[in-house]
Amino acid sequence: MPVYTHCPYTQVNFARVGVGRQNSGMGAIENAVNALGGVSLQRARALVSAALAHHSLAEFIKQAWHVHHSGPLQWNWHLDAICKHLEAVLPQRRIRKLIVNISPGCMKSLAVSVYWPVWLWARDPSMHVLAVAAANDVALRDARRAHELIVSEWYQATIAPDWKFDASQDAKGYFVNTANGSRMSRSTGQKVTGLRGDLILCDDLLDARDAHNDKKALVDHTIWFDEGLSTRKTSEETPIVIIGQRLHERDITGHCLSKEFGGWQLLRIPMEFDGKAPPTSIGWQDPRTKEGELMFPQRFDAETVEDIKRTIGPRAYAAQYQQLPAPAEGAIFREKTFKYYEHQPQGFDFIIQSWDFAFRRSSQADFSVGQVWGVFGSERYLLESVRERMNLPDCILAIKELARRWPGARAVLVEARANGPDVIRAVQTEVVGVIPIEPKGSKEARAAAVTPQLEAGNIHFPRRDLKPWVDAFLREIMSFPAASKDDQVDAMTQALIWISQNQQTLPGILRL
Repeated sequence: MPVYTHCPYTQVNFARVGVGRQNSGMGAIENAVNALGGVSLQRARALVSAALAHHSLAEFIKQAWHVHHSGPLQWNWHLDAICKHLEAVLPQRRIRKLIVNISPGCMKSLAVSVYWPVWLWARDPSMHVLAVAAANDVALRDARRAHELIVSEWYQATIAPDWKFDASQDAKGYFVNTANGSRMSRSTGQKVTGLRGDLILCDDLLDARDAHNDKKALVDHTIWFDEGLSTRKTSEETPIVIIGQRLHERDITGHCLSKEFGGWQLLRIPMEFDGKAPPTSIGWQDPRTKEGELMFPQRFDAETVEDIKRTIGPRAYAAQYQQLPAPAEGAIFREKTFKYYEHQPQGFDFIIQSWDFAFRRSSQADFSVGQVWGVFGSERYLLESVRERMNLPDCILAIKELARRWPGARAVLVEARANGPDVIRAVQTEVVGVIPIEPKGSKEARAAAVTPQLEAGNIHFPRRDLKPWVDAFLREIMSFPAASKDDQVDAMTQALIWISQNQQTLPGILRL
């Protein structure tokens, strides 16, 4: 354990001792001792060490690590990246809205929710920090750690604050210091009315268990962020930092990045390098160059990563560790199973339409989707797809137009939900073979029911360069069930399930 000496950082002039960002670290202390003539070696070490801790968040974390941990700190380049971007937020104010997506177990909560605010209080103790996490016990845990760090012997000796905690307001969830600064902790969804923050921290606002099992929680956490938390800024310049793993296309990261004028800076660090993350606004880019190169092999080696994949499955691994809400090859529908055709086959046994209609026409509504499928023995071919936001008259016109273009369609399947019943009543007398479909089971169950056909190579899609709609279609089905929209998946599974159930009973063969 180091010997602590009262040594405020203000006693050290960086220019005088030759310590800066490029040569900061304990090695720089040795080089600076001679420049601090007239003091003992022990005091010189303490003075420069304190100056480094004040100057650099990364150095502060390295020195403070022992306060909560008995073992050595395993430092890695990803921590440097996080620290550089946090410093760019405050004190530099080069970034105002930052999202950090990184794997679990990489010290993100400690760095962002514990060390960084305490480090900032060394510079400006009057700052009001509002910190939020999905679980209240996590929010209070990090608040407690921050409190413990501030009262530690190391912090008091190294930073030498001229303030202390205000005994009249010193609770775990809300503590105040005598410089008028404060830290308030809340959980997602908790009331924040009346609270204000000079810095707003969001640490995993959505519980991983709710991402796919609780659609209400998925929607509610973004509404609460927009209508509650993001309005709790002391000014328009108040920084907001979101940290966490990706869980769903509609999680808080996807929600914020989807806004046209959101202004968010994303720092994405996948466990395995994929080359998809562009340089950030401060010029940082992932130092890895080889596809699949691990982020932190000292802690997560190849064997550990493979074990994680086997344990949690490809979809969860892609989201939580690669920061992609679905695997690159697909979660349920895997790209390696897809078959493509260049020329449309002739002589189908029969052709059908499959429709999934949305509830309303608006910029946020689901799409209405119509697909045409051709069947030849065990083979199924997607021939055409229509995907638009439509009101009821548009839906009626669209189904008639598709029937006109494909007059040989034997059946027109319409999901009997949303606008479906109204469309059915409107077109039954003009379009042949309109069949109401009542979907059974969950969307995921219906998707699982048709995957054997894909695995067997019986499903054929147009080659990507032949139809302009194919890319969007494939992106959606590969992202399912994490995709923000699933209308095309619904239309597809509806068609494929109905074909399997009715192929043997349809009389005759329709030749084109």
